[in-house]
Amino acid sequence: AYSWQHIPQWKLASVNWLEGILPLWNPHQGSGVPLAANFVSNSYNPFLMLSNMVGPILVVRWYLVLRISIASLGMYLFLSKFTKAKWPAFAGALFYVFSGYFTQFFSMNHHDIDFCLPWLLLFALHARGRKVFWGFNSFLITFSIFGGMPESTIFVIGFYSIFVLFQIIGGPTHD
Repeated sequence: AYSWQHIPQWKLASVNWLEGILPLWNPHQGSGVPLAANFVSNSYNPFLMLSNMVGPILVVRWYLVLRISIASLGMYLFLSKFTKAKWPAFAGALFYVFSGYFTQFFSMNHHDIDFCLPWLLLFALHARGRKVFWGFNSFLITFSIFGGMPESTIFVIGFYSIFVLFQIIGGPTHD
């Protein structure tokens, strides 16, 4: 039931947002604990805020599948920039999405941040001289920071920074 242990905290955070209160404190756990500082609650994750407003039990199932689908689509689009044949990109996206990291820990909160990486890399390929793609990247980095998992955020931003650095140094453009 690991997938469902976060629902009370997600629900509390979304109720606070609906009432116009910043989700800072959880009075229902012990004598009270910080809600915003609790990474499991993902208090500032916009996708979870939307899903919890509808009804968490039903939506979380689809949310878990949707985020992995978004990640695999991003990886497919990113890898398709490097080959004319589409099957290697499709195979790479399947290997990415069915890696042990994603399948063994399917409902782990880190994946809320990890699905941003293929999209950041894809937009970095298109970002040379185009402000709109830098805007997308800024949104995804902001989402990574507010998504609730600093260890994944450090990994995603670090990997993205190295990729952008190699693009600046002289990597070919893939438009």
